[in-house]
Amino acid sequence: MTRNKFRFATALVAGALLAASLLPSAGSAAAAAGSLGGKRFGEPVSVSVPITRVSINDAVFGMEDGKETAYTTVTSENAIFNVIDVRTNTLLRAIELTGMHTTWRHAIAPDGTVYIAGTTSGNTPVLWSYSPVTKRATNHGDPAPGEKSLWAMTTDERGNVYGGTFQSGKVFKFDPVAKTFRDYGSMAPGQEYVRSMAYYEGHIYAGIGTTGAVVKLNVDTGEKTVISDPVAGILGVAPADVPFAYDMAEVDGYLLVRFAGDLNELLIYDLENETWLPHRIGRQLGGAVFGWNELESRNGKLYLIVNRQLAELDLTTFQARSTGISFGSSLRGAEWIAFPDDPQLPGESIVTMTSDGKTVLLNVEAGIRKDRPPVVAGAPNPLHQLEPGPDGKLYMSGYPGGLGAVYDPVTDSKVNFSIGQAEGIVALGDYMYYGVYPGGLIYRSKIGPGAPVAQQLFAIGSDQDRPYMMTTGAGKLIVGTIPTYGKLGGALTIYDPATGEKKVYANVIHNQSITGLVYRDGLIYGGSNIYGGLGVTPTETEAKMFVWDVAAEKKVAEFTLDIPELDKPPMITGLTIGPDGMVWGNADGVVFKMDPSTYEIVDYKNIYPDVKNYGFWRPYHPRWGEDGLLYVDLADRMTVVDPETMDFVQLTPNGQEINFMAIAADASGIEQIYYTAGAHLMKIPVTNDGGGGPTDPVERNLPVTNGGFETIGSGGTIPGWTNPYPNGLVFGVTDEKSRSGARSAKIADASREASGGLLSDPIAVKSGKTYTASVNINMTEGDPDDAALMLYFYDAAGKELGYEFSLLGSDVPNQWHKVEVTGVAPAEAVQARIMLYSSRWNVITAYYDDVALRSPDDLGDADGAPGKLALVLNDSAGAKTRPVTLDIVAEETDRLYAAKLSLTYDPAYFTLDTVVEGEGLANGGGYLTWKQDGGKAWIVATKLGAGAIGDGDVVASLTFRPTGKTGGTSFALLGGESTLARDDAETTGALFALDSDVVAAYEVVERLEDVNGDGKVAMDDLVAVARRIGAPAADHRSLDVNRDGVIDIADLALVATALLEP
Repeated sequence: MTRNKFRFATALVAGALLAASLLPSAGSAAAAAGSLGGKRFGEPVSVSVPITRVSINDAVFGMEDGKETAYTTVTSENAIFNVIDVRTNTLLRAIELTGMHTTWRHAIAPDGTVYIAGTTSGNTPVLWSYSPVTKRATNHGDPAPGEKSLWAMTTDERGNVYGGTFQSGKVFKFDPVAKTFRDYGSMAPGQEYVRSMAYYEGHIYAGIGTTGAVVKLNVDTGEKTVISDPVAGILGVAPADVPFAYDMAEVDGYLLVRFAGDLNELLIYDLENETWLPHRIGRQLGGAVFGWNELESRNGKLYLIVNRQLAELDLTTFQARSTGISFGSSLRGAEWIAFPDDPQLPGESIVTMTSDGKTVLLNVEAGIRKDRPPVVAGAPNPLHQLEPGPDGKLYMSGYPGGLGAVYDPVTDSKVNFSIGQAEGIVALGDYMYYGVYPGGLIYRSKIGPGAPVAQQLFAIGSDQDRPYMMTTGAGKLIVGTIPTYGKLGGALTIYDPATGEKKVYANVIHNQSITGLVYRDGLIYGGSNIYGGLGVTPTETEAKMFVWDVAAEKKVAEFTLDIPELDKPPMITGLTIGPDGMVWGNADGVVFKMDPSTYEIVDYKNIYPDVKNYGFWRPYHPRWGEDGLLYVDLADRMTVVDPETMDFVQLTPNGQEINFMAIAADASGIEQIYYTAGAHLMKIPVTNDGGGGPTDPVERNLPVTNGGFETIGSGGTIPGWTNPYPNGLVFGVTDEKSRSGARSAKIADASREASGGLLSDPIAVKSGKTYTASVNINMTEGDPDDAALMLYFYDAAGKELGYEFSLLGSDVPNQWHKVEVTGVAPAEAVQARIMLYSSRWNVITAYYDDVALRSPDDLGDADGAPGKLALVLNDSAGAKTRPVTLDIVAEETDRLYAAKLSLTYDPAYFTLDTVVEGEGLANGGGYLTWKQDGGKAWIVATKLGAGAIGDGDVVASLTFRPTGKTGGTSFALLGGESTLARDDAETTGALFALDSDVVAAYEVVERLEDVNGDGKVAMDDLVAVARRIGAPAADHRSLDVNRDGVIDIADLALVATALLEP
């Protein structure tokens, strides 16, 4: 890792062990382990990544090294940017975009730079770029603080980047030379989306939603003009009913705009004459127009997808015809490329991509379509919904939808099946029912062995879109929904599978949606939330309870909660019938129980009084355990409540978002707690407390770097592992099979001429102690008699002292099994290494996963601090408009696992915008939460599972936005309030305090172009830069105006441009 010189560090002092918890005290977070009601709860562990797939929303095509190249990004916890050689259909490289979850748009600048408009998993915008020259990706940070996501993007002839946002419908500009952002503000009052965008001769044309419009923006003056007033008349709808301006492109002087919704119509605007043409392209061909990113004409013709076929649009007559080539999806990129080696593809073909990563060639001349197999690097798919079935299995869908999973906790196995984005799942009779977004669709699948086959039953209709709340009663399916975009008022739907009858009762609570439902004795008890679909402002201020008489088909009661500690909660949810026959529920951080006859609140407890005004759409998920305890994801905190005493235990820390949870029995027969965390299915182990049975021996797991092979290096390398046989067999990382996580190591040894192996990085051990190495292996073919798991021991000089081994043999192919080898570290041993070995006599194809090393008697000690911390600024000075990035970096690390940090800054100079995980956590799996108050920030960060934070890893990255005040200031990591933990802290209490503060100085200046700091930009600044073109930037930092590490013509241009300003 290369870092600049603006680094500030301190050592750690061991001293006495700290008695306080690493996590903040009550009111901020709770320990992740505890006991209640005869149950003991352990630390969360990841048990599976149930869904791994390719899911792409967009792609673009460009040139790289003289070759036609496709660029696309796979949605994941950390999205994966893919670079593909189009002609050879080979993956050139895959780059993890740490912290970014998804992207809806890519754009290519004139110099070939690819920009990626992203959204983080925390629902904040982020802008990345990729250089086809350096082959590296760069994070430019949040371009629109306060917004939630980026949807549209384009570039101009100078390489400036423009983007459109949700939630205030803003447009921003990124100047890649100055590395600055400009905020043009919201494009249309009251509208939340800029969903599409095109650039033409100094103007941005922004497509607005949820009520569709097109706004013309002068990029120099910022002047905005609405040009879409005639659109409603052309479409034949009222102005308020114009749908999203969803896609847009400038082609040959025409602006093509796709208005989505029920119309899915394409209209054309003449940019030169500033008039809308009367043509409706979808109507001509009698079908819907699909979306696009890129459109390029050929010989006066334009090609796009209409009515699930490739259509040709004549840009002279504006008449359209179908080519007869089938393609039932949006164009994810579109480029004309020749394939001279394929005689079936004369001339040039339109090349695009599908959502699952296939490259598709559409040849208009031959009238054919060719699909190529996907080479896009897949990724773990975030989970959406988690529901136990009567078969004891857990049912899930993905986000975005397309693939679901069923996990069996007893056998620790999973199967995948096709399903959209299920907002709700519930069991009824012999079926699992799924409420799928978009469109408010209800599917079901038969419960049984094998993969489910989900079939659509019906669409709810009545403008309902998201079936988040699903329950059952009296043999009927009961559904509560959120309406579609721009609408208020959910619906209660009751479906009788015996008769097939569906009844929809809209707007049960005026202008509110339904996020809580439970059935008892002919009545449905419901809870509402004040929100509707996106793009509409709530009219109501407080959520309500209601009671619905199923037989009479009417609402018999409606009321607010009479709980003094609640202040107009926006959502009532988590309704369930308790063992006592009462209606239990949740609002904010409150658990309450209500008499179902009198509607009186019998009891309640404000478990989390710091939670106020919580909730949007997603409900809580209460589960009653066989032990009589109530398990619930209360305000995103996994909580267990004793219903008799209202005592509780919090099992996950504040700030960690628990989206969905369930309980189910595993092979032990005890119900375990499961919840989703991104793409991971997590388990909190539950055991009987004090049952007197046998207990597991205390053992310490030692860190094996990349033991699960989840991290992929450049050029085929495997971080944490080397092959000691230079001319031997080659191991690789694959997603073909995995025991846990998404990947494993694979060897395909078909040779009896060469040996090969993977050797782990060294692991610290102690002489005389016993160690057991293990690996899970899945052999698909071959004879493994000469394949082995080996455990080597070495002295301080790296000399081998001895080894132990176990053969990898198994009589059962195509199944995972564990192999172990145990050895005692010899005298003078200080490190061990694990080898996965295949000899020259062996022929085998096998997969390896979950490599581990443990010891029953090396339990660590309290000596030996886990390293140092440093503060690394992106610069020592910056303009008063330029955001500042501050990284907290680990140095000289030794088993560093977690940190609790306190940092101060001067709020007169900065506001703290974001704190995100660094690669020390994100690459290997980690967790971070933070809060701030009046110039002070508290950060808690930890690894997850095995491993440790490495030397040079960024623990946390903070982004500060200047207030406009100039002068000298500083950031300080407080020694007396900051604590680090080693990986053995749970057994040794090995916690360490900083011995002193770490301070990073920074100067906020008026303008970076004022290189001599005299308060003005003048000719002497220009001369100073000009005389030192090519000089080392480290020696003349102020002359590197754009802070890119070199003093060059770009710096001179910035000063010269500033001189020309009035």
